[in-house]
This record gives sequence, C-alpha cells and structure tokens, in this order.
Amino acid sequence: MIFKSWLEFLSQYNGFSLFVFFLIENVTLYYLSVLIGKIIELENTFLKKTDRKWIFSTLVCNTFITFLGFELYQWGIMKIDFSSSFFSILLDIFLLVLLMDFFMFAFHYFVHQLKWFYEIHKHHHTHIETNVYSLYVLHP
Repeated sequence: MIFKSWLEFLSQYNGFSLFVFFLIENVTLYYLSVLIGKIIELENTFLKKTDRKWIFSTLVCNTFITFLGFELYQWGIMKIDFSSSFFSILLDIFLLVLLMDFFMFAFHYFVHQLKWFYEIHKHHHTHIETNVYSLYVLHP
C-alpha cells in the first residue's frame, strides 16, 4: 500500500529532517486552508496582526504532534494495520474522530475548572469572529 511505503521511506531520515519535513507539511496545510477560505469566503478571510504569533505557535505544536505520532509508529507503540477492509478503516476513522473530539471537550472543560489554568486559557476565547485563521489561533 502506498501509505506503508511512504512511512517506510520517511523512516530513513533523522529526527531533525523529519521535523523540518513535518513543519513544511503543516505550513502547506495552513496555506491550503487559507486558499480555500479565500475562495469560499474572501471578505471574511483576513489576518489580524495579533493572531500571527498564535498561528506560528499552533503550527509548531502541530508539527511536534505529527513528529511524536510518527515516532510512536516507529517504536511500535502506535500500530497501523494496512491490510484492513474499507469498512474497518471507516470505523477506525469514525472512532478516532469521536475519541479526539471527546478528549478535546474534556480538556477544554477542565481548563475552565482549574482557576490557575483559566488565566492562561481565557485568551483562547478572544477570537470570537471566526474565519479560516481561527483554526490556527489556539492557546492552551
């Protein structure tokens, strides 16, 4: 399968090269999101200067998460079964999205409950007029 050969190809590179590759991948996805936003809703696709540092930090965090996921796969902790049926793959994707959404909800709920952490987190709620950049304006 093409994904398996791609992962095997990436495994020959050192950590720094992989991190740079994953950063380029995340920046590419960012610009693709912005392009789609400009096509769909041009008048609402504007970048505030105050969002730049949060977008950058989110891209770096996403890169670390991508790198960590790849390393977990390399170490055999996270396994991918490439011989699964189409239904099994769809079920796995559904469960993954459901679990990720639940954990994001739980994390967000507890951030609001912990007084000391909410002082840091409240910046996240300043982005009330959402646009394509809102996806990348994350703050703990």
